[in-house]
Amino acid sequence: MYYLTAAVSDFFLPTQKMSEHKIQSGKGNLSIEMDQVPKILKPMVDEWTKDGYIVSFKLETDPSLLIPKSRTALERYGHQVVIGNDLHRRKYEVVFV
Repeated sequence: MYYLTAAVSDFFLPTQKMSEHKIQSGKGNLSIEMDQVPKILKPMVDEWTKDGYIVSFKLETDPSLLIPKSRTALERYGHQVVIGNDLHRRKYEVVFV
């Protein structure tokens, strides 16, 4: 059984996009373009743990999206269970999908 419990950020700043020197504040506004973190759940299901029982987690701020997005994750990645929770009720309530 595998539990994917890490609350990994969905975006990151690759080293090659980082400024080599201090960013000067006197130059005005700053915009940062970040890359999406690669998803590892699909390769894990398909290649690394074909016989594993895989549980992932989903956190949402909109309760109406929690179950639909959890179901979409199950369809997309092919694992066994999503444990979902709403940000505002996360300490009191979870949903197993």
